[in-house]
Amino acid sequence: RFSRKLLPMAAERACNLAEVCVRLQANDSALNSLSLRGIGDDGAACLAACLPASTHIKYLDLMACHITASGIEALLAGLRGNHSVLRLFLADNPIGDRGACLLQEWLGELPRLEGLWLGSWDPCGGCGVTAAGFQALPYALAVPYNILELGLKGNPIGDEGAAVLGIWLGTNPRLQVLWVDQCGITTDGAEYLVAGIRTNIQLSTLRIDAALQPMIDDEINDMAARRAGWLGSLEDVAPLARARMCLCGPEGAGKTTLRRTLCHEDGPSPERTVGIEMVPVLLGGWRRVDYALLDFAGQPVYRIMHELFLRGKGAVFLVVARMPHDGSMHSVEDTFIDWLGFIASSTSSHGARPTARPLVLLIVNIDMTAIVHEDLDDELSRIHRRMRDRFGALLDIEAPMALDASHAGGVGSLVEKLVSTRAS
Repeated sequence: RFSRKLLPMAAERACNLAEVCVRLQANDSALNSLSLRGIGDDGAACLAACLPASTHIKYLDLMACHITASGIEALLAGLRGNHSVLRLFLADNPIGDRGACLLQEWLGELPRLEGLWLGSWDPCGGCGVTAAGFQALPYALAVPYNILELGLKGNPIGDEGAAVLGIWLGTNPRLQVLWVDQCGITTDGAEYLVAGIRTNIQLSTLRIDAALQPMIDDEINDMAARRAGWLGSLEDVAPLARARMCLCGPEGAGKTTLRRTLCHEDGPSPERTVGIEMVPVLLGGWRRVDYALLDFAGQPVYRIMHELFLRGKGAVFLVVARMPHDGSMHSVEDTFIDWLGFIASSTSSHGARPTARPLVLLIVNIDMTAIVHEDLDDELSRIHRRMRDRFGALLDIEAPMALDASHAGGVGSLVEKLVSTRAS
């Protein structure tokens, strides 16, 4: 009798899925949210094949769809070609640790995704993700910096998973909502979360088991008060009235050297940048323009501070990557992916596409000791295409420039670009 009751329901869902796939392929503008149940791995594969055609769907609810790791793999492949989905609900699907590992591999390819729900509405549910499968997930989430909401309710990650989460909270400046109740976290695990909250300025909600909730809420309220004070102090910073030139990149990329060249600074080289250094800079010849140059420290721990300065209009971003001595471009490309993801998520507002995309100039710093291969121009073109395909919806990315940051003659084309951008 129970099976007979399920048959009409399954048939109805199959019909709904077929209808949904037709509407997705037709790019139906009225289909901006979608909720399906019980479609299984085969249904997930069919859905995934249609997702790249849709530019309007923003909310994809696939809770309790009996999707396993195999279905997750197909679904993520489809989402990679979709640039509109903002929130993905996968609660109560038995994806297990293997599914979590697949998410780890693909999340860097989904820069638009802001919400990921792997939790449960059922007290006995969840996605079956343990601490083992969860170990690498926060590091994958840390790359695009765009996840605002993460739900893990009902997954037995325990104190070991909470320790990983605490580290992630301290380096992710964007997360606003985190649910980890019914995850087997004790007071020891909550202490790791508290340590992460103390270096996170955006988190507004962290839901945990009732016995541990007061200690978490106290830390969140304390950070909210600090953030309000920081934002208030920024209103009195006069240089922000100018157009901003944000100098970004990892530690040791040559940002401070490039800044000193642009500003014609003499004297011994300073120590590494701490936090943010702000200096006025005047560029050009007969047509002179001024910028407020913000030199961002490259260490990830400072990114919670950078988040405050990246927002707003009128900024030009210079992302600097140093070419290794062997001339390999893999680390250069990784640097650009890391920082463009951070800039894209910080300058966009909850998934809303800005009226004017921020301008990004990619700089490859090549010093005298580096080996420059003959195919450098081809490699730069390839990197440019990949960056535009991945972040072009949110950022206006110029072709990479290769220069030696320590020589004024090598930055002439960069100065010309900055002058023309400011004048326009």
